[in-house]
Amino acid sequence: MNPREAGFTYVAVLFAVAFMGLGLALTGGVWHTALAREREVQLLYAGNQYRRAIERYYLGGPRQYPRALDGIMGVYSLSEDSPKKVANFGFANREFEGAAKYSDWKFLYNPAAQVPIAQQLPVPGPGTQPAPIPQQPVPDPGNPSTQQPPVPQSAK
Repeated sequence: MNPREAGFTYVAVLFAVAFMGLGLALTGGVWHTALAREREVQLLYAGNQYRRAIERYYLGGPRQYPRALDGIMGVYSLSEDSPKKVANFGFANREFEGAAKYSDWKFLYNPAAQVPIAQQLPVPGPGTQPAPIPQQPVPDPGNPSTQQPPVPQSAK
């Protein structure tokens, strides 16, 4: 092998290593974005579960927030990161549209809205579409057949 061929092989190997590094960097960016989106799905699920629990307590008892959590109407993240999802939220999360950071996603139960939080299904796995959320009937205070049984005192 003459020296010119050895130099050509060396340059070819350098380019191959550079292209592999670029490919890995791009793959890492895509993986990071996918991981962030998965964490958003988990945050939305957990936040809505807290909101639903507060709603069920409020509607199942004397129409007040839990005493052990004075003033607590919901939860939110302390993260100042920008969310990947900024549109196409469900009805319960419609106020998250256009939020600049995760801390703007506040999972609150507001009894004045009188719109029940839909029953949440398990968090979808990676690469799957979320299942539709079934609607739950709203209890009518004037109709005893639609009311939920009272919550035992030990559960409060």
